[in-house]
Amino acid sequence: MFYKSLAGGLVAAFLTQISVAQDTQSVIAKASHAIGADVVKSVQYSATGFDFAFGQSPNPGAPWPKFIEKSYTRTIDFETPASRVDRVRLQGENPPRGGGGQPLVGEQSQSQTTVVSPNTPWAQEVEIWITPHGFLRAAARKDASAAIRSVNGKNYTVVTFTGTNHAKVNGYINDRNEVERVETWIDTPVLGDTHLEATYSDYRDVSGARFPSHIVQSQGEFPILDLQVSDIKINVPANFNADAANASSNTQASNPPAQSEKLGEGVYLITGGYAVIAVDFKDHITLFESGQSDIRAAAPN
Repeated sequence: MFYKSLAGGLVAAFLTQISVAQDTQSVIAKASHAIGADVVKSVQYSATGFDFAFGQSPNPGAPWPKFIEKSYTRTIDFETPASRVDRVRLQGENPPRGGGGQPLVGEQSQSQTTVVSPNTPWAQEVEIWITPHGFLRAAARKDASAAIRSVNGKNYTVVTFTGTNHAKVNGYINDRNEVERVETWIDTPVLGDTHLEATYSDYRDVSGARFPSHIVQSQGEFPILDLQVSDIKINVPANFNADAANASSNTQASNPPAQSEKLGEGVYLITGGYAVIAVDFKDHITLFESGQSDIRAAAPN
């Protein structure tokens, strides 16, 4: 009798797992159909708003410095996958407070392209997968799970998968089957695992799909982007310069070799892409401003 009960329990557990997996795929399919993620191969949207220099606040606990997005256009190819942003920025803090390359004089034009390859850091490609359509595409091919969760009295179906950095990616799907929020965690040199969140609202119909008109991103609990979308194009031709993308994806490798200069007894200035002060305390060494990443900090002098 014991063995029959045990076998029955195992079968029930197995069937439950199959049911949960089917339910998760059903949730993803319904949301994909509702906003057109299953037919949107690429998207290009133009907007105005603000961006904020992450990690460059004037003091601990203060928001990141603000810049004005005079124009902002992002093109995403979900199938390559690849992304390009072209924008024109203006000074937003008067007087300037904090870092981030302030003050900007006049207009600053910026372009950045990412074509995802096996060597692309997750922090660069995540911009594709935290979009509503990108999230659902990624969740559909991942080992995703789904659960009901209440946030501020509102129920969501939360779909979860694991990013290539081993952190969870959660997408909050509302009762209209719209992806209302996506969150994950990104490792940063100073703050460690940092919460990254994107919220989407004011969806509108565009060429048989739906896309949000208001996009807000926050990192470290402060906004890093706030856009009012004015124009959306679906399935536009997306031509990306792979060479430019590879250059932007490998900025660490392009840094010159680290070199040290003795400033005083036991005190050294280390240069080569990022200035670091090293102090030798005999039994240990302390680095001040140790660089953009653990790899850079550990590079031989």
